Order: sequence, then structure tokens, then C-alpha cells
Amino acid sequence: YSPPIEIYNPSNEPLHVREVYTRGGFLHLDLPSDQDDRSRLWEIPPRTKKKIMNLVFMSKVPGKYQGYVNIKTDEEEMIIQVEVLVVKDEVHAFPEELDFATLVSSSQTRTKTLSVLNSRNVSVTVTALSVYPKDPLISINFSPKNIPPNTKARRGGISNLFWKK
Repeated sequence: YSPPIEIYNPSNEPLHVREVYTRGGFLHLDLPSDQDDRSRLWEIPPRTKKKIMNLVFMSKVPGKYQGYVNIKTDEEEMIIQVEVLVVKDEVHAFPEELDFATLVSSSQTRTKTLSVLNSRNVSVTVTALSVYPKDPLISINFSPKNIPPNTKARRGGISNLFWKK
């Protein structure tokens, strides 16, 4: 897992990054390899977004990892909270809980999307979704879906109908 860290400079003057460091032993920083001019790597021109670093995380141990990336510029200091969830070789649904909020009219509906992550090394077919405990006011619009290994599928379209004839 290696997402880029990008900074947008909203001002009319160049922004200079002075320091970048992490807190949390599981996080590491790598300079971007796609930057030609390293002398200007941390200079962000006015009104532009620029990649300044890659955040690197690797772990085979399941669990929740939390840390911070500190970025000091010539204008301010930013602290970015990083949270990474490493899951076992299984199928997981995200979010774990869906909140439909309060509906006050029988004509109101809410739709929520459920994502399914297959962290296994083989394809998995999700054949059904169900609500527990059962609720007659919630309907599920779902069709079976094959999820390839190590991928996330946005599926589900779970709708709260609030009122049912």
C-alpha cells in the first residue's frame, strides 16, 4: 500500500515544504520517482497540486494501524492522521453498519451502498445479502456478484423504504 501525499497551494505565491516525517513505526516515506527536477521537488507553484511524497505501509499482520504524517511548510504545519486496516484472508463488507437516519414521511427513502472486499487469493461469488435483525421496512436490491481476488466491489444498493404497502 503506497498512496501519494499531495498538497494543493491555494495562494498566489509558491509554497515550500520544509520537512515531512511520520509518527508510527509502521509508516515509511519515499520520494516520488516520477519527479525530474529534485531541486524543486518540495516547491509547489501557485494554485497547483503536487505530489511531494509517497506514504508506504506494509504488513501481513491483521489489525488496525494508526499513525501520523507531519508536514511543515513555510506557511504552516499540517498533521495528517493515517489509519490502515489490515484484514485476514477473508471477505469483508464495508461499512460494517449502515445508518439510514430518521425518516419522517412515508414518501422518504434513503439508499446506502455496501462495498465488499475480497482479500482472498481466489474469486468469491456473493450470492445473497440479508438484514439482521429482519426489518420489513428495509429492502435489498442485489444481484449475485463475482469478486476477483484482492479487489473491492461497490455493490449492494441497500434502500430503506420506511413505509411499505
